[in-house]
Amino acid sequence: MEMKLLLSCLSAFILILCSVNHVRSDASDHRYKPGDDVPLYVNKVGPFHNPSETYRYFDLPFCSSGPRKDKKEALGEVLNGDRLVTAPYKLDFLNDKDSEIACKKRLTKEQVAQFREVVSKDYYFQMYYDDLPIWGFLGKVEKEGKNDPSEYKYYLFKHLHFTIFYNKDRVIEITAQSDLNNVVDLTEDKEVDVEFMYSVKWKETEIPFEKRMEKYSQSSSLPHHLEIHWFSIINSCVTVLLLTGFLATILMRVLKNDFVKYAHDEESAEDQEETGWKYIHGDVFRYPKYKSVLAAAVGSGTQLFTLTIFIFLLALVGVFYPYNRGALFTALVVIYALTAGIAGYTAASFFCQLEGTNWVRNLLLTGSLFCGPLFLTFCFLNTVAIAYSATAALPFGTIVVIFLIWALVTTPLLVLGGIAGKNSKAEFQAPCRTTKYPREIPSLPWYRKSLPQMAMAGFLPFSAIYIELYYIFASVWGHRIYTIYSILFIVFIILLIVTAFITVALTYFQLAAEDHEWWWRSFLCGGSTGLFIYGYCLYYYFARSDMSGFMQTSFFFGYMACVCYGFFLMLGSIGFRASLFFVRHIYRSIKCERSNSWLGKCVLGSPKLYSTALEDDCTLHGGLLNLTSPADLATCFHCMRAKMEKKLVPCLVAYVLILCSVTHVRSDASNHRYNRGDDVPLYVNKVGPFHNPSETYRYFDLPFCSSGPTKDKKEALGEVLNGDRLVTAPYKLDFLNDKDSEIACKNKLTKEQVAQFREAVSKDYYFQMYYDDLPIWGFLGKVEKEGKNDPSEYKYYLFKHLHFTIFYNKDRVIEVTAQSDLNNVVDLTEDKEVNVEFMYSVKWKETEIPFEKRMDKYSQSSSLPHHLEIHWFSIINSCVTVLLLTGFLATILMRVLKNDFVKYAHDEESTEDQEETGWKYIHGDVFRYPKYKSVLAAAVGSGTQLFTLTIFIFLLALVGVFYPYNRGALFTALVVIYALTAGIAGYTAASFYCQLEGTNWVRNLLLTGGLFCGPLFLTFCFLNTVAIGYSATAALPFGTIVVIFLIWALVTTPLLVLGGIAGKNSKAEFQAPCRTTKYPREIPPLPWYRKSLPQMAMAGFLPFSAIYIELYYIFASVWGHRIYTIYSILFIVFIILLIVTAFITVALTYFQLAAEDHEWWWRSFLCGGSTGLFIYGYCLYYYYARSDMTGFMQTSFFFGYMACVCYGFFLMLGSIGFRASLFFVRHIYRSIKCE
Repeated sequence: MEMKLLLSCLSAFILILCSVNHVRSDASDHRYKPGDDVPLYVNKVGPFHNPSETYRYFDLPFCSSGPRKDKKEALGEVLNGDRLVTAPYKLDFLNDKDSEIACKKRLTKEQVAQFREVVSKDYYFQMYYDDLPIWGFLGKVEKEGKNDPSEYKYYLFKHLHFTIFYNKDRVIEITAQSDLNNVVDLTEDKEVDVEFMYSVKWKETEIPFEKRMEKYSQSSSLPHHLEIHWFSIINSCVTVLLLTGFLATILMRVLKNDFVKYAHDEESAEDQEETGWKYIHGDVFRYPKYKSVLAAAVGSGTQLFTLTIFIFLLALVGVFYPYNRGALFTALVVIYALTAGIAGYTAASFFCQLEGTNWVRNLLLTGSLFCGPLFLTFCFLNTVAIAYSATAALPFGTIVVIFLIWALVTTPLLVLGGIAGKNSKAEFQAPCRTTKYPREIPSLPWYRKSLPQMAMAGFLPFSAIYIELYYIFASVWGHRIYTIYSILFIVFIILLIVTAFITVALTYFQLAAEDHEWWWRSFLCGGSTGLFIYGYCLYYYFARSDMSGFMQTSFFFGYMACVCYGFFLMLGSIGFRASLFFVRHIYRSIKCERSNSWLGKCVLGSPKLYSTALEDDCTLHGGLLNLTSPADLATCFHCMRAKMEKKLVPCLVAYVLILCSVTHVRSDASNHRYNRGDDVPLYVNKVGPFHNPSETYRYFDLPFCSSGPTKDKKEALGEVLNGDRLVTAPYKLDFLNDKDSEIACKNKLTKEQVAQFREAVSKDYYFQMYYDDLPIWGFLGKVEKEGKNDPSEYKYYLFKHLHFTIFYNKDRVIEVTAQSDLNNVVDLTEDKEVNVEFMYSVKWKETEIPFEKRMDKYSQSSSLPHHLEIHWFSIINSCVTVLLLTGFLATILMRVLKNDFVKYAHDEESTEDQEETGWKYIHGDVFRYPKYKSVLAAAVGSGTQLFTLTIFIFLLALVGVFYPYNRGALFTALVVIYALTAGIAGYTAASFYCQLEGTNWVRNLLLTGGLFCGPLFLTFCFLNTVAIGYSATAALPFGTIVVIFLIWALVTTPLLVLGGIAGKNSKAEFQAPCRTTKYPREIPPLPWYRKSLPQMAMAGFLPFSAIYIELYYIFASVWGHRIYTIYSILFIVFIILLIVTAFITVALTYFQLAAEDHEWWWRSFLCGGSTGLFIYGYCLYYYYARSDMTGFMQTSFFFGYMACVCYGFFLMLGSIGFRASLFFVRHIYRSIKCE
């Protein structure tokens, strides 16, 4: 009752206090009349990169227009380092001013040097105008063209231009821009006369007063270009939740099997060796060492958890809006003081439950456990701030106020809470009695020690929050604004859940290893995330920030140490409470009785066993599982296939490397070396709407003129498939020959041609050229829309003058750019004949970039921009997290199976009329051949071929074959490798089909050849017809189609047949460990979530989550104009995809068999391949939400070819999932002897 009253009063008080705690306007309603004085305060100055190192505005030698008046500030503002003083500028409501003099001052040499010093350190100023913040820099440093710092020029800005937006009688927005030309030279130490001036311009706006702060909320915390980053955060949280739930399910099964195992142990011989968590029941509730410290830590952690929850509640109701950060500090101080009773009650109550006696000392320890280190840190850092004369130094009066809050509020509440906890008379509620003498803990491997366990426990929760940490750090230790508290709260909840569950899991493993000292271990493991956060502080300081100086470094590491220590206590208490609940629960499930033996005896309370005698005798064959046995792995591959691949693979690699190395757009000069005046080849390629990358046309399909007869360039297969159609250009760019306004050609455009160009310009048509193998891009024209709301008023212009800038190094071309002259245009707005002179200029510039690095510009331009560094870290983190959880899952699954074997071994000694349940009892059906085995064999063969194709593509990518703008090589490689790997598909399908006792292997071979090629061929026929209808370059010429057909007929088909014959003659047997019964066993009714579709959804989501961050960039490259070159990261993600697909499919297959559903063949294939369906679902999202593609042709190409790609992924991953499940099923049934 007392606690409820306290929390209610606390909430009301904080809301009232924080609502009035911001920098307030002197006009309480923020309404003004023309000429009214609107309050303007200068706040502080400081180096931009050191946010804690701030000083009073007038600590610098600024002048003032009159007597200065300090503004009375709230507690939070003082803690935030705000020191507001009336400004020298007078900005009356609705009064414009032009070059008004604020004040004049003569700067001495010392003051000039002082200003020069702060300008060199990028000092900024902050002001407040009617509660709206104003930021700006004090000056600038001119470094251009100067390598020696002694030659730098330093300037002080002396003229501010204020632009103020208003709505009726209220101020809505204000900006302050320094006049870059109106400056004072500070370079030399000499006296200078300065007139500080300002101008004011008032502008009306329709933004309502209630929304005036939204500009600051949206300006930094959630920029549009980081949308994918936020999706990755949500995805990471969902993935962690999904895997945590999956882990929970398996852990429950482990415990259930433990109960079954221990029940059977009761019936075994008395001299049986005792192992496992049950056998330490007499020690598990033995009170820990330093129980007073543990109780104090749990109490302090509970208080900090309550504090955090209240802070989030205030944030979610809008108390901490932008530039009201003073409210946050006030809330922290007040709520911490008011929640001291919670710490005292929790610590004293728990201490007394542990039979502690000196509760007063425990209470003192609780009060100082967090406040003590915080106080010592504050004393040191405040001394540093005083020495620096910084605003971060708290005034004596503020220190007295904080001391009084601690003495008059915190301490009494702590004592009252402690007394209430002492008198609560709560008991510890241990389900089992503790023995007199402690049981000896067996020796444990190194990875079960405290530090490795803490590392494992801390990493996973940290991975759920560290993407968010950068933005929080950039807000607290920088100038970003953070307002997305809802996402932060979700991440915090995820943090708590994962911390609790990981700690519980590690506690279970610790108890299972008969280590009963879990109390402190659970606290340390739960709180270890705080250590990871502090490790991130080191990374942020040295790699992500530009902070420097003793004061800033001390403040950053000092206060962050306190914050991380607080996280350690809070999360440690969460982990300990979760573990305590778990330990109590599992030991409450068994009845512990005192026996003559000091070890005691544990009897199952009410376990329900499902075991019967078997129709066929099955006995244990082996002990522990070994899923990585070389002998078992070798059974998956036949010697015939190995011999064939040994011969085929080296030839394939060599052939593809040679072929792809010559499939790019080649210069006519093979060595790319030229003499002055040499003709360097320039080709125009294609044009098309920028947002529809598949809808491209020949350059001269538009009515461009030519300087002479055009000549088509002979192209490789990959270039044709890529839609390239290169033709000699009308421009002549001879080596090292500058040209100025040269006429390329003249043309008289008819009305129809003008309309054609206008249509192209309105659709943002671009052109592409190649100059000495270097790509050139540009737009054909522009649309003038400014100031025009009606599209009929738009102006359309065609660019007619290109400026080529070419960089060279000795006798080689390094880089080329083409810029259109925006002023030299042709008006296309009206349908009338127009005379056009297409002109160009050429400027040659020397560069030191070597020829070998000339393509690096394109590699770095788009695929890995610096502002997306955190995004790439999130990808790596996601992969590591998935791997960690997958390994964790594997460990538990191994324990499940081990316990299953123990359970089934005991079941054989049970009565014969016992009900049969579990995966062992369907051993007579689990290897019954599936329906449509010919289709399954063909699907596995096609999937294996596509997997081999993908591996070869990655190998070629990693050795540098697919460099930027050599995309023709990719298409060539796809066609050639697919053709050459047809033998793998034929061999795999025929061999597997014959193992399943199939007879019509010829039909199976035809099915294998048409399973992927058939849908692909039908899709191609339709889409090529569409492209022909559009006269697009995506339409393949008849000659290219003939070439592809010949490759299929003369290479693919023969290899497919040869592989099929080899597979048929391989004489491989299926190797089923158990015999199949004559009649199939009936499958029991299953709940809805065990049906195929829900299982496919679960199986597909997790692998998809490992790749979908990468999908955006791949899509933006294939279906856009980005360049993708980070194949190493992509290959890592692909490996993660395979591992997760295999493991998730195996786990679902196990659950299916445990439910006595023996039709696992097709289910495993469908679950493995379901990621392809998720990828196609992403296609829908990408098309409608992330791209601007339009039109029937582009839509058809996108969804048509992506359907083929996703179908290929379905086959490839389906075969991976099926093979993993087949290996798993064989292994577990081989571990039992079936007769």
